[in-house]
Amino acid sequence: MAESKQTIKKESNENPDSEVDFFCPVGYTIDIISRKWTLYIIRELNGKSKFFNEILKALNWGLTPKILSARLKDLLKEDIVKKEVVVGNPPRVRYSLTQRGDEFVKCFGSIEKWSRKWNILKQK
Repeated sequence: MAESKQTIKKESNENPDSEVDFFCPVGYTIDIISRKWTLYIIRELNGKSKFFNEILKALNWGLTPKILSARLKDLLKEDIVKKEVVVGNPPRVRYSLTQRGDEFVKCFGSIEKWSRKWNILKQK
């Protein structure tokens, strides 16, 4: 997952040609959630745990196993999702949100409120 870093020119009299890295927390968050299907996957795991095939079935309007696997890998790396191996034959993996993921979901209400207020698709 690409980090939202950008290099900018330092504005100081010391060395005006030097560059510094600038980290944008909002940009970083948008980098995480802007990948196709990511928000839907997080929504499916909100308050519950699900097996891979349950997520796939719930998002059956175009999500492929390959994309789901890639997005879950990204979310695991970002510590938004955790996995638990369930013993069986064959063993299965159950996914759920981490504490970080749970806290992240809490901001969805504000985003939804803003979107409903300003959404260009709302009735005129």
